[in-house]
Amino acid sequence: MTELEPEDRSEVAEAGKQRPKKRFHFKKWLRWFHSYLSLFSLLGLLFFGATGFILNHEEMFGLDKTTRTEDEGELKLELCEKPDKLGVVEALRADYGVRGPLHDFQVEELDLIVMFRQPGRVTDIVINREDGTFIMETEVTGTVATLTEIHHGKNSGELGKRLIDAIAIILVISALTGFILWMTIPKQRWQGALILLLGSGLFAYIISTQIGA
Repeated sequence: MTELEPEDRSEVAEAGKQRPKKRFHFKKWLRWFHSYLSLFSLLGLLFFGATGFILNHEEMFGLDKTTRTEDEGELKLELCEKPDKLGVVEALRADYGVRGPLHDFQVEELDLIVMFRQPGRVTDIVINREDGTFIMETEVTGTVATLTEIHHGKNSGELGKRLIDAIAIILVISALTGFILWMTIPKQRWQGALILLLGSGLFAYIISTQIGA
């Protein structure tokens, strides 16, 4: 067997030191990413966790309590005859304080039906095309119920839907990076795998009972 020269030994030792260093940098970056992603999304995760619990206990939090009001008004006749959709919507907002994005605008022979929707508020307006008079019905829920509507994207528009998408993606990434970080701990790897199997098995069992119900 040939004996390595001192210079060769130092090169081999240097190469051996470099490999663990790369793994260490990956773990350090992954830990940094996992931590700051969790901090960045903390409020959103808490919001969806809390509102999810509230949705599961509707009676306890009084989510079914709403306030309904009915008002009457009148628009300029020229807005209703054509009809001028943009003019009608702007007049309702400016003169009668209607809030929320426009959900639907139906043109019928005798009436115009205009609907506005936003979390916690539903406004339906039926306008008589012959004289411009209308009846406006508004249903408003409480603050807690409004927050739960944001949770499941009801009447929250495109921005609300994108928020739900973002939180869902963050949850998946956070779970995967947390799992990878745990599995890089040699002494606790198998304990973590066992807990993972137990939790996954319990969750799968509960889901299977619901599907089969």
